[in-house]
Amino acid sequence: MAISRREFLKISGGALAGAVTGCVTPGRVSEKSTAAHSSSVEPADLILHNGNVLTVDANDRVAQALAIARGRIRKVGSDLEISSLRGPGTRLIDLKGRTATPGIIDAHNHMIYFGEQMKYRLDIRPPKVRSKGDLLRVVHEAAKTKPEGEWIYGCQGFTLMIQNSPTRWELDEASPRHPVYLPHTGGQYAVVNSLALKLGEVNKHTTQPYGGRIEKDEKTGEPTGRLVQYPAEDLVRRKIPKPSVE
Repeated sequence: MAISRREFLKISGGALAGAVTGCVTPGRVSEKSTAAHSSSVEPADLILHNGNVLTVDANDRVAQALAIARGRIRKVGSDLEISSLRGPGTRLIDLKGRTATPGIIDAHNHMIYFGEQMKYRLDIRPPKVRSKGDLLRVVHEAAKTKPEGEWIYGCQGFTLMIQNSPTRWELDEASPRHPVYLPHTGGQYAVVNSLALKLGEVNKHTTQPYGGRIEKDEKTGEPTGRLVQYPAEDLVRRKIPKPSVE
């Protein structure tokens, strides 16, 4: 059957376009759609891959990789899924099997309390204090600068385990004429010297407070200077003068 030149060009052009774009089969149509979608998606600025990405979503999924764009997590998934968001300028970090977690937010912070500590109390935190020796040295140095009888009140800061923390007698050597109160960073125990115990009226005959513990020497029954939990700590802490409102 004879066809016109216009019809021939129309048929030939359509076949050629189909061949070039790969749209002659249903499968090729899908590939074209995916390619177009990929080209329209903004590439990630940063990709973390080859790791354990803890999503902490409703199902606690663990992914292999994540993509970040403009400071926000764009997507999490397998290495293959996330690789589709890689662009020429994407920075890649190979986790090498390590774990990535969401940023940790401190939702339990006492701003006024810690502001007061930083301004008025002795700094006994790391890196300034990393050992018992450091702690005793800092107390001794503070005792040189304060009037006799003034409290040496540490911020909530030293990190020693209770069995490694100084006793009242060790603190007495560092500060014999100043009452000393030093709380652990967790706030669940404190160490004090003999003068602080005296002001708090804590001795071998003091009854253990409900919910707290006055550590006592097994042989003599004398308090060691370690006060565990708030009810025991407060026996001494309540004697420390509070800053004025101003």
